[in-house]
Amino acid sequence: MFKPLIVTLLSAIAVPYFASPALGEDTMAFNPTISRQAPEFSPFHLVIAGYQGQLLREGIPANDAFLSAIRTNQIEAKDLVQSAIASGKLSVDILSNQGYLDSVMLLLNDLEI
Repeated sequence: MFKPLIVTLLSAIAVPYFASPALGEDTMAFNPTISRQAPEFSPFHLVIAGYQGQLLREGIPANDAFLSAIRTNQIEAKDLVQSAIASGKLSVDILSNQGYLDSVMLLLNDLEI
């Protein structure tokens, strides 16, 4: 009953965050003092990125398949983080941040409803 509402709400909130990634790249191209490190996503943004299909190349399914994989424990927090690292969305250092992993896990558990 609440799952469609949660998914719709998450998608609506996330659209502005992912709508203009090219703008940030243009800024970096013209400003050589900005570091080229992997951008750090919040746990919320990471889960949204997975749901929206931004990690398809790394083997994370999108939309309903994403939700189904979470419900059947085919995707766990560490899997999502490792996929984001492989895609360049997170740095490797985040794997040692247990608080980050716990936050991703809590968000994934909320989607299991």
